[in-house]
Amino acid sequence: MPGAYLLHLPTGATLTASSEDAAYPVDNLKDRQGWRVFRATSGTAVSISIDFGTALSCDTVALVNHNLTAGATMSLKAGATSPPSSVVATPAYRAHDLWKAFTATAARYWLLEITDANPAAIQIGQLLLGTRVSLPRARRIGESYKPATMRQNITGETYGGGKYSYHLHSARGFNPTFRVLGSQIDIFDTLDAAVRGDVIPFLYIPDDTESAAYWVRKEMSFEPVEIDKAGGGIVHDYQMMLIEESRGLEVME
Repeated sequence: MPGAYLLHLPTGATLTASSEDAAYPVDNLKDRQGWRVFRATSGTAVSISIDFGTALSCDTVALVNHNLTAGATMSLKAGATSPPSSVVATPAYRAHDLWKAFTATAARYWLLEITDANPAAIQIGQLLLGTRVSLPRARRIGESYKPATMRQNITGETYGGGKYSYHLHSARGFNPTFRVLGSQIDIFDTLDAAVRGDVIPFLYIPDDTESAAYWVRKEMSFEPVEIDKAGGGIVHDYQMMLIEESRGLEVME
C-alpha cells in the first residue's frame, strides 16, 4: 500500500485569478486553511495563474475542499513564459478533494484552467502544486487504513502559537502504521519538521494508485518501535494519527 504526502504552496508564490469575489480572495488558496476558500464570480469557468518567481519542479497538483461538479474539466499548463501553453496534466473530477500526478516538470509559470456548469460560484479551499513525497509501504492491520468518521471538537494552533477549536461534523480520521527500514525513518522526521508537528495541515494520499486524498493534520506521532525481522536485522513500526481538516468543517464566512 504505497502512500504519499504533498505540502502546501510556497507562501511566496504569486497567484492571480481570472475572477474573484473580494470577500474570498485568491490568496486564500495558499494560506493552509482548507475552510477559508477562494471563490470566483462565475460557476462556469475560472483560471488561476501561479508564478513561483523561479523555476520549480512539480509532479503533483491537488485541489482541497472544492465545490466542482462531476461535469467539471481541468487543465494544468506550465512554461518558462507567461501565460504558459504546454499542458502537463488534466485532473479528473473527484468530490471534495482531488489530486493528479504527472511527469515531473520544472517551470516558473503555471496555469490551472477550470470549466464547469456549477449553479454556484466555483470555490476551492487550497491549491497544491509541488513534488509529492512517497511514504514507506504501510502495513495493513485490521481496518486502520479505511478512514473512520470523526465527530468531535479539535484544537488547532496558529503560526504564532495561539490555540483555537472548531467542530468536526463528518471528518475522516486515520491511524496508519508504516514498516520502515533504516534511514526511511528520515522521511517522517522531514515531514514532522515541514508541518511543525501538529501545526500545519498537508495532503495525505493513503494509496498513490488510487484517487482518494485527504487534507489532514497530525494529531500525534508515536515513537518508532523496533521490531526484530525474522531473517535478521532491525526494522521499525512508525505510527501516526491523522485528522481530516476539510470535510465536515463548519465553514467560516
